[in-house]
Parts: sequence; structure tokens; C-alpha cells
Amino acid sequence: MPYWHFRKGQLHKTDSLYLNGLIKELQEIDKYTIISPVNQSDLLMSYSFFQTKAHRAGKQDTPDYTIRIVTPGVTGLHYNTPLYYEGFNRTGYIAIMTYRCPVKMEIVNKEGKVERTFVATDENDIFSDTLHANILGNLRPGAGLISFHSLEECQAAMDDPNLKNNIANILLSKKWNEGAPVISATANSGYGYPKIFRDFYAIYGLSNAKSGHQKIADIVDSTDYAINNLGSETLRTSCKATLSRMLEKYQDILKRPDISHNVRVLCMRNSVQSAMLSDQLERMLALIEDYRKVNPGDSYVPAAKLYIFSHRYWLTKNNASTVKLPPYTER
Repeated sequence: MPYWHFRKGQLHKTDSLYLNGLIKELQEIDKYTIISPVNQSDLLMSYSFFQTKAHRAGKQDTPDYTIRIVTPGVTGLHYNTPLYYEGFNRTGYIAIMTYRCPVKMEIVNKEGKVERTFVATDENDIFSDTLHANILGNLRPGAGLISFHSLEECQAAMDDPNLKNNIANILLSKKWNEGAPVISATANSGYGYPKIFRDFYAIYGLSNAKSGHQKIADIVDSTDYAINNLGSETLRTSCKATLSRMLEKYQDILKRPDISHNVRVLCMRNSVQSAMLSDQLERMLALIEDYRKVNPGDSYVPAAKLYIFSHRYWLTKNNASTVKLPPYTER
């Protein structure tokens, strides 16, 4: 049995792992613009929101593509009957609020046609939060809850139209901040040139390969080289092709009845990383499940940023003109 060791195909902190835009990757010759809701431009950090090689369209330019964020803001904001509340150090009254806040992203081409619509929250989604005395003080509805001293004080807050408008703005900001990560991930994975920073993709390797295992060592070396050069614009495409070929070589080895457990684990782990980094995302998920059965304690598989690749997989499977975006957690 060969002596084997843990090798990390490491992307150094100064490097970036560049991924392809899966729907239509905008190129350097393209121009784009981002339109955010009227009076809500402060909610959209557009430069970090969309990673792309394309250039922002100037005032006199007609953009090739427009990313349009559409929301009417908070609608149907309603206060329920006040409730008596017993907190840690204070008792009093609060009221439960319900509201809607539709948010979607439209991808509009140069001719003004909406090619795709991605819905973060729709008109039927109803949310709730809490009206309390500190609702404007902490800018986070439902957090740092301080009840009103009296029922009359709570009712007066409910009757204040200016307060209601301020609360609606806070709730819109809250829902945008909740929806922005999945909207940004969709724009980047679909049309941009997304970059992954400070992650690594661990592979197993052979040391002092004995007779009969040099072929495996060569495959590992090719995998290691490809992973470490995915951050190079000139090598990115060829490296992904290399990973696709190495994946098939690992799978061929796994078909052999005479391989050791260690070699099997090596090929299975390296297959997962090769499939993920060459955008064979459905296959990646199946390989992860198979690998967990053999080596469930491996904390490096899947990679820490699997959520990025899982969302990319979702994009490949949901190509209708209008789709509801799935939950998205950056962990």
C-alpha cells in the first residue's frame, strides 16, 4: 500500500478563483448599468454587488445589459391589536406588524426586453415584526425590544403616519439586506465573472509513489496544478478542462477491484474537488454523497464555500424566464 499524505491545492490569499458566468458572461466589450429603486440608491452597493469584466455604461451610452432591481417598497403595513408584554426589566405594550415587500431583479437586454426575472420575495410573501418603543433607536425591528409604558402610548405610535413611513423604510432596508446576497450571487453566477477569495480546495496526494502508483501521482500533480492556476485568466479554461479529464481518470481508477482503501479515498475526494471546480455541479453533489459514506469525518469536503457552487447548480436547473430564488446562506 502506498504511503499517502494530505495535500492542499491552495489558492493563496492574494489570488482569486474566477468562475464563469453560467447564463451569459458579459465581456470587456460589453457595457452594463444597474438601476436601483427610486430614492433607495443607498441600499445598493453596485460595485461590490456585481463582479464583471464589462464596463459601466456612461451617461451617453446605451447599455448592452441592465440589471434592474424592482420593488414597490413595503406595502400593506398593518398593526395588529396591541399586546401586553412582560420583558426582563420592563412590562408594557407592543404590537405585531405584518407587511409585504416584493423584491425582484430583472435582466434587460439592449433592446429593452426583459430576458430573465429573479424573484427574491413576491407579492404573496407576508412578513411580521414588532412595533415597540425603541424601533427607531436601534434601526432593527424586533431587536432590543422595549415595550411602550401604556396602551395609550402604543396606540399613539400606531396612529402616527410619519412613524409608520419611517418604519416602512427601515423594513425595506432590512428585506433588501436579507435578499441582496442571493440577488448578487445570481447576477454574478449568471452574468458576471465572480471571484472567490481566501478559500482552498484540499486534495489527497501520494508521497514516494511505489511501482504501479506513479500514474496516480501524475494525475494528482495535474489536479494540483489546475487548482492552483484557476485564478489565471489565461489558464482558467484549460485548467477546467484538465480537471474534467482528471475526474474521469480518478473514476477509472475507482473501477479497479484491487485498489486499497486509501487510494479509494484519495480518488473520491479528488473527484469531488475536480467536479466542483470544473462546474460539473450535479455530478459534484452525487460524488459528495458517495464520499461521505466512505469518509464521513472529512471536514474539508465539501469546501467551505460550497454554497456558491450549490447556487450555481440551482441556476443550471432553473432556466424559466421568471423564477423564485431559493434560500441562500453564506456559510
